[in-house]
Amino acid sequence: MYSNQEIETMPRELMTQLQTERLCKTMKWAYEKSPFYHEKMNSLGLTDQDIQTLDDLKKMPFTTQNDLIVNSPFGFLTVPISSTIRMRIVGRNFNIARAYTNSDVGRNVEMMTRCLMAGGVTKGTIMEVIDEYSDENALSVQYAAEVLGATVVPSPLTNLERAITMMNQFGVDAIVSNPKQLLQLIINAQAFENDIKGMPLTAIFCMNDLLRNNMDTHLKSRIGAKIYNMYSPIEFGCAGMLFECEYKCGFHIQEDYFYPEVVRLGDNQAIDENHMGELVITSLALEAMPLLRFRTGQMVMIDQEPCKCGRTLLRLKTP
Repeated sequence: MYSNQEIETMPRELMTQLQTERLCKTMKWAYEKSPFYHEKMNSLGLTDQDIQTLDDLKKMPFTTQNDLIVNSPFGFLTVPISSTIRMRIVGRNFNIARAYTNSDVGRNVEMMTRCLMAGGVTKGTIMEVIDEYSDENALSVQYAAEVLGATVVPSPLTNLERAITMMNQFGVDAIVSNPKQLLQLIINAQAFENDIKGMPLTAIFCMNDLLRNNMDTHLKSRIGAKIYNMYSPIEFGCAGMLFECEYKCGFHIQEDYFYPEVVRLGDNQAIDENHMGELVITSLALEAMPLLRFRTGQMVMIDQEPCKCGRTLLRLKTP
């Protein structure tokens, strides 16, 4: 199932054209509005007019996590506070501010509808979202599920016993959380003699801080439902940048909103398809705080082969 079939099955040449158009707009916006990128580009003798193609991105320096920490929030903010509708801090061991316009929030929700539909969520789904509800990811999941007509059961992290009770009472058949909380849920269910495998769960959506979910197989064996992993670098402040479909042959990337590069560690040169390197991401539509060539620290390999699910979005595979 597709949430946006035009985008998710777009031919490669049309996707490249769309990405190029959005990159040019993003570069102009960042150069004119972002203090950090304006200063950085001027120091290198660059303007937005020097970045007209996807290949031209190589002229830009990388953006690092430290850049965000040192310059957050106002070095990256491209709109006045009055034009934002939400602001929050991301990161556990560091503080990076993220701001959102109304359009940014709308795009986050749209991306999440694609992720959920790829995992079979429909109007008949009863979905429990176990997360901190001040978190952008949890909000995006709830809004996206409601857009699809699914029934949402919000469940706070602080009371897993109640989460299990609601799973039983409401007949929850899909859960969204992170691997750590899902493991705690299993432990709590066992302590209260609840058989999670006996519940009607068919899909578990894992929101991961890293591309590799080392607990994937364990969670599947303990819960008895199919695991769909999702990943977004926390620095982008969104959920569902990358997601798995039913065939689980790597992560599809939301290419209309994010452009991926894979670079070789050490000399930072671009790597050909089917070779492993570090994932670098450029946002193509973020409005309040665009990020250009952000180094994620994640090792991936790009796979351009068509997926059995029919999506033409590039897939990223992990070691």
